[in-house]
Amino acid sequence: LQDVAGVSNTQVSLENSCATVTFDDTAVALDTLHAAIIEEGYSIVPPEAAAPAQPEAGGEAIAAADGTAKPAVGKIGKIAFKIEGMSCVNCARTIEKAFARVAGIQNVSINFSLEKGFVEFDETLLDAPSVLRVVNDAGYSAVAEGDTQTGSSVARKEKFRFFFALALTAPLVVFMYTMPFGHLQTNYVMFALATLVQFVSGVTFYEGAWHSLKNRSTNMDVLIALGISAAYFYSVFSLFFIDPHAHAFFDSSAMLITFILLGKMLEARAKGKTGQALQKLLSLQADRARLLENGKERMVAASSVKPGDIMLIRPGE
Repeated sequence: LQDVAGVSNTQVSLENSCATVTFDDTAVALDTLHAAIIEEGYSIVPPEAAAPAQPEAGGEAIAAADGTAKPAVGKIGKIAFKIEGMSCVNCARTIEKAFARVAGIQNVSINFSLEKGFVEFDETLLDAPSVLRVVNDAGYSAVAEGDTQTGSSVARKEKFRFFFALALTAPLVVFMYTMPFGHLQTNYVMFALATLVQFVSGVTFYEGAWHSLKNRSTNMDVLIALGISAAYFYSVFSLFFIDPHAHAFFDSSAMLITFILLGKMLEARAKGKTGQALQKLLSLQADRARLLENGKERMVAASSVKPGDIMLIRPGE
């Protein structure tokens, strides 16, 4: 922000997740400041302040995050939840866009790596189930933290899709190179096997692509759906309308689905182990501090400790 012409002072608070900028509004527009932040890879959310920024003397102004007044809100509720079904960063952006269209949402953070969402909302307009319903309507599955039953059911579905695809793809590949029933009959057998893989194991990619396109976005599911559809439907068209003896690509679509599902299983396993390690690490973090003030001890939140404070740390703390 300080590299932008017209900006005289900038203060960014990590703890409060906000920026206060003093700038000459005759030399730089607020949209330029927004673009500078977004260009660095961050996003802007509306501030909780109810009043718009007022110009100071000399043509300067203290800018709010979006430069507009925000209506007063009631009690702010917070919810954290797991999200199933995201395949890439664009999925997280799709969910954030869905929340942006809902009245009462104050702040949204969707983390693709952790597969988690954090939402602050006006409790006079929304409740926790309504927040989770926004994610579900966007085509993903929101699971309240601690609800291990739903998470395990999703994992079982993923495992079933992979092993189902593997069981049919393995003989399909063998048939592709050996042609045990003759070229024509083998093509029909491969068509049957590939169809099962395509619309049982591969249906998850079509569902993800449909929800993504419905929300006017694209994600990895769109790319995968295009790839497997090109191989499968070309082979179907060639088999029934061009030459049933011609070379087909049924094995390509089935192998794509199988390998991608294998990758997703390995990714989920790695994330699970990483998440457990992070939970153990976070459990060691101290959230309280013992301050010494005028010879007396006082327990305070660790985040409130300032440079210059004197702390007493006892053995084991």
